[in-house]
Amino acid sequence: MKVFRTQFSAIILLLLLITGSIVGGIYAAESEVSTAASSGGDNHKLMLRAEAFQKLLERAADAANMSEDLREKVEKLISLDLSALSVDELRSFIDEVRNVLAEIRE
Repeated sequence: MKVFRTQFSAIILLLLLITGSIVGGIYAAESEVSTAASSGGDNHKLMLRAEAFQKLLERAADAANMSEDLREKVEKLISLDLSALSVDELRSFIDEVRNVLAEIRE
């Protein structure tokens, strides 16, 4: 009877280990998918933010009286094709637009 309990306990523990590794693998796969999905969502948000900054820059260029050098910077940023930019390039574009807008405000 004692041997049966030990074998039964060993079988239960083995099943728990196998089940745990399967379930753990499923959770790991789901987390990778959700990370990729959120990363795609972040890229989309970044693209929307860049487009909004580009529109804002267009309106500021129309309304503001600025130097020729600053106007050239603005025209260059307005004419960029945002869909061709990578994530890092989008981030640097947004930073550059912020700097130009700060120059326009001065």
